[in-house]
Order: sequence, then C-alpha cells, then structure tokens
Amino acid sequence: MLFHVDLGLMPLFHGQSPEINSQVPLGALPLLLGAMLGYFFLPLLAIVLISFADSAIGPGIRWRLLRRLHFWLSVVYLITNTLHLLADILVPDARLDQIVLMAVMTLLGLLINIES
Repeated sequence: MLFHVDLGLMPLFHGQSPEINSQVPLGALPLLLGAMLGYFFLPLLAIVLISFADSAIGPGIRWRLLRRLHFWLSVVYLITNTLHLLADILVPDARLDQIVLMAVMTLLGLLINIES
C-alpha cells in the first residue's frame, strides 16, 4: 500500500516512470492526498471502534449505530475494491500478483459483509 499510494511507485510495476504527469493542479494535491489518507484511515478507525464495542460492558445498544455504519462502510470498500480489481484485470500489462492481491482484498471484503 505504501508503494501504491504514498510513494506513487506503482507505475514502476507497469514499466512506466513514477514521475507525476497529471492534470491535477499543485494546489489540489494536498486535498487529494488527504482524501487518500482518509480512505485508509477510516477502516482502521472502524476496527478500533468495533474492538471497543466488542469489549464494552453491558448491552450493546449504544454500539448498534456504529455496527450499522461499519457494515455500510464495508459495503463501500467492497465496491471500490471490486472496481479496482476490474481495473487491474483490464490493464493491458496487468501483473498477476496485483490481480491476486486485489482478488484477495475483494474476497475479504465480501466475507466481512457476509459476517456483518
């Protein structure tokens, strides 16, 4: 994940330069990178909160809303992982290890949704 997002080195795996040639203005990059950080932070926060909910003393009524939010968050991540898997499959020079990694991530998301 570090190579993919923070360092932007994924193009190296596709025989491309990691130099960013994008249409994103420099002023918008902090917002874009912040959104990417939030995308990875939300599941971590959900895991911590669900851990607290699991260890809470007494009835879990106050955690019911959190569990519903966690379910819908997992649905959103399943959809985005599925789209990422499809994009990886459609890339002409797709690497098998990247496809397998995204397939595993999508399967884990599906299992989390089934459990929810």
